[in-house]
Amino acid sequence: MLDALDQWCCMHDSETSVKARMLKAASAQAEFIVDISVLSNFLALTHTLSVSLQTVNMDLFDAVSNVSNVIALLRDERQNAETRFVDVWNDSKALAQCAQTELVKPRQASRQRHRASCKHADR
Repeated sequence: MLDALDQWCCMHDSETSVKARMLKAASAQAEFIVDISVLSNFLALTHTLSVSLQTVNMDLFDAVSNVSNVIALLRDERQNAETRFVDVWNDSKALAQCAQTELVKPRQASRQRHRASCKHADR
């Protein structure tokens, strides 16, 4: 992907060139790399469901069964979030190494003053 962006950065079309430079700069940031890893993880879980729901002859029982399976997988991901994040972090480190970027933990304020922390209701 980065090689393609390098080629597009050198194009004579200024709009394409500018957009390619912006995407390349964004893709080198740690937040983007971690987001891509998380997204890849969850899309891998839902891909088979997406394909099966788009088939012409999908049986309703099979559809409900596939949805139930994906829900169970997502619940498992949520219950094992600590261990799954280690996998996501390792994937992110590999992507960062390819992009020649260092992953750093975002800065956190010691005391939050301007925004209330809202509690998340576990469903």
